[in-house]
Amino acid sequence: MLNLYKRLTILVSLCVITPAFVSHAKDYLHEGPILLRNITVIDGLGSSPMPMRDILIEDGRINKIAVTTMIGNLPDNSRVIEGKGLTVLPGLVDLHTHISDIDYSLSNLDTGTIQSIEGIKRYHHGFHYGSRAQPEGMQRYLNANLYAGVTTIFEVGSRDLDTSIMLRDEIATGKRPGPSIYTTGPIINALKTTQNSVLELTSIATRTEIKQILDERQRVGIGAIKMYAGVTPWEARHIMVAAKKRNMRGFADFWCTNLSRDIFEITYLDGYAHGGCLEISIEDATWMAENSKYAMFTLSIFDSMAGNRVYQDYPGRGFLKNPLIVDVFGKQSVLDYYDAVPSVMEQWNHGEKAMYNVQHFGPKEGYLALNMRNLKTLYDAGVTIGIGTDAPWPPGNWPGEGMHYELELHVEAGIPPVDALKMATYNGAIIIGIADKTGSITRGKTADLLVVKGSPERNISATRNIMYVIKSGKLINRESLKY
Repeated sequence: MLNLYKRLTILVSLCVITPAFVSHAKDYLHEGPILLRNITVIDGLGSSPMPMRDILIEDGRINKIAVTTMIGNLPDNSRVIEGKGLTVLPGLVDLHTHISDIDYSLSNLDTGTIQSIEGIKRYHHGFHYGSRAQPEGMQRYLNANLYAGVTTIFEVGSRDLDTSIMLRDEIATGKRPGPSIYTTGPIINALKTTQNSVLELTSIATRTEIKQILDERQRVGIGAIKMYAGVTPWEARHIMVAAKKRNMRGFADFWCTNLSRDIFEITYLDGYAHGGCLEISIEDATWMAENSKYAMFTLSIFDSMAGNRVYQDYPGRGFLKNPLIVDVFGKQSVLDYYDAVPSVMEQWNHGEKAMYNVQHFGPKEGYLALNMRNLKTLYDAGVTIGIGTDAPWPPGNWPGEGMHYELELHVEAGIPPVDALKMATYNGAIIIGIADKTGSITRGKTADLLVVKGSPERNISATRNIMYVIKSGKLINRESLKY
């Protein structure tokens, strides 16, 4: 039997491809003009669904939106998609990914060459681990997201900056399929030139180090940074002062103090990358809204760490019936995951040394419930909220599919479906800083679209009924993304 941590890694089991990506199937079904005819539109802006609409896509952008039959004289080589019974919404935006952190290769399992869940855990505690992740093994991760209608991902922490930039640029230029990638670069978890001394933060060495960090990011076109729990609030303040002068955004994962107004005020952060352990008051939530602070929720993380979905799913083996998982990871990978579930529960959820218990998160049902309450409080106050997954961590949190589960959890927390979809699309684009380009169905925006069967405004799970994915105006061949 494989070592537990190797077993757990199989949950993502991404296949190996050649270093220079070579597609073995046609990536696109159509690359010319597209007309979505007689379709219901959820624009991502929080508007009520608009039935009986036509959308004309040309040159990668949304060119026209009109009442059905009002668009005539289609361009040559147009593809017409009949939209009766279908709904189109913006492509999903996952605000919490770490694509270059893990080597997802399936090769040499028995020799332990792939990164382990133990390695993932060490990374999320601020340590580097293992050898450099290889981009070949990451294509399955990209495929899983695009297959699920995730057209943009925000990598809030890159272990391998060169790999992240390479993947970002290859996707942007059409050399490989995948969602558009925006990254913060490597997580800032400590400053080498300080020992948490207030006075040392004003030293030339520290100012030079901060400048070098930000220079490196801007050199490769990065407009945001992420800090981790090893950075003190005072250090974060100095980093953010320098970042703001460059018009760069700053996000953090400070664990239990996430969403704290006090930390916001000290540090000048723009937002937090997770929820936390604090009950948020309506007064503090209102302050966040008035000061344009962002919240990036990952409810599935708290759900997975507590083992809720693992416990619910295990008896009926529901993941084996989930096409957004099986189609892109393969049946055997899911079977291997189930083989490891008893150990997952022991090591992550309810064992004496389980991560959930070691971190003192409290009763299994409490942590998720707390963050659901905070989500609703922030929503009621008008805070701009985005959605992320952090998949594939912890076990049972699947890339791509996780965004649909996140939507379901957000609706369960009391968010109206149309507003949950706004969080997963337009709000995500706002937080990244790309709302002028994508995130809503608006004339002139990039045509990143998800077409589903049914009515997500009535049943959010309808987002899973994917009929078409359109990326940068091209109709994706979802068959080519399968395992």
